[in-house]
Amino acid sequence: MHMASGGWDPGSPFAGDAASALVGTVRIRVTPVAGGGPVFVGIARAGAAERYLTGVSYATVNGTTDHHGTYTGHAGSAPAVRPATAGIWTAQAAGPGTQTLTWTAKSGNWMVVVMNADGSRPVGVQVNGAATLPALPWIATGLLVAGFAFLAGGVLFIALPLGRAPARETE
Repeated sequence: MHMASGGWDPGSPFAGDAASALVGTVRIRVTPVAGGGPVFVGIARAGAAERYLTGVSYATVNGTTDHHGTYTGHAGSAPAVRPATAGIWTAQAAGPGTQTLTWTAKSGNWMVVVMNADGSRPVGVQVNGAATLPALPWIATGLLVAGFAFLAGGVLFIALPLGRAPARETE
C-alpha cells in the first residue's frame, strides 16, 4: 500500500464555521517507524483527496483495536505526483522525522492523508491526534447549572409534602 487515509467530517450537522466553535484546532502528529524515510501528512476536502487517490494503492483507516489500526485496502499503483505538489491541501506538513499538522476545523467533509513523502510504499507511521474543544467549558457550566436546578427541584418536592402533612393525634 502506498498510503493510509481516513475521512473525517467534523461539522456536517452544522452550518458555517460552527465546527470551529465546537472542535477548534486539530493537531495531527505523524512519526515514521524505525527506518522510515520522510513522511507527508495533509488535509483536504474529501472530494479533492478522493480524486488524488483515484487509481492509487492505499488503505483507509476504519478504526482501532487494542491500539492497532483496522484498514480497508484499495488496489492501485503509485500516485502520479508527489503529495506535496498535488495542490489540494488546506494544510500539510512533510519531511524527515516527526511531522505535525495544525488545522483550524471548518465545516464540511475533510480527509486526512498520510503517506511517504515520495509516494513510495509501504507506509509505516504512528499517528496521534488531538483537538481543542472551545465549547467544553460552556457545556460543562450548562450541565452544572442544570444539575443544581434538578437538585433544588428535588428538595422542594420532598420538603413541601412533609410540611403539609397533617399532624397525628396522640392518645
